[in-house]
Amino acid sequence: MKINILISISLLLCSCQAKLPVNVPELSDGNPTTCFVGTTGMNKVIFDEQYTVPVQSYKIYSSGETPAHDPSAWTLKGSYDGKNWVVVDERKDQTFCSRYQEILCPITKPSNYKQYMLEAATAAGDTLVLGDVLFFDANLNANWENFGYPGVDFEVLDPETKGASIYTGLVQDPDAYIRYHARKVAEILFYTAKDTMNDVQEIKYTLKDYDGVSAKGGNPPVISIVYSTQHIEKSANESLYKLDFET
Repeated sequence: MKINILISISLLLCSCQAKLPVNVPELSDGNPTTCFVGTTGMNKVIFDEQYTVPVQSYKIYSSGETPAHDPSAWTLKGSYDGKNWVVVDERKDQTFCSRYQEILCPITKPSNYKQYMLEAATAAGDTLVLGDVLFFDANLNANWENFGYPGVDFEVLDPETKGASIYTGLVQDPDAYIRYHARKVAEILFYTAKDTMNDVQEIKYTLKDYDGVSAKGGNPPVISIVYSTQHIEKSANESLYKLDFET
């Protein structure tokens, strides 16, 4: 009798595990603080929105969890009928330079797929946590492939402060983080990378313990930015996401 019960429970669990998550609301709300918490190993999520135009690029966002829970490899597949799946894009050895950060993935051969499925896993087999997965009917990298990223000279003058420690928890790769946002700002101010803009070749970025917020100095091609660790600490008291937005 006990064996039969155990078999029944096992079959029930297997049946539940076989059902893939579909249209997870937390992945499409544009808010990376609401997360999809998956499992260890390979995770699969289906996006069954019956797309009517080809997806030409997509973004994957890290969550507010530690980097160990970020996806390091993933495959996006498309389907015309929900049964047969074709590899649309594949990424390996991916790292997010900060929490709540996007990785933009252009699709080289878009097609009129009706559904998409994401297969993703962490680097060391930890539980997968995703902030967002957003799809776009335009190549968001178009006209920005040749953006001139500045060099970054990052320095922490007061590493013993709580604000500096909080910044380290938010930003895992400061140089990449600053370059990433340099382009994001340019995308707001200009139409393409070919537009005339200030030729900023180097950004000296410093974390400093002082009573203030942030200050900019210098002129192109070299710009300096000082960021207050006291302000970082105050902002983080509200939320890490607010701190990321401000930073």
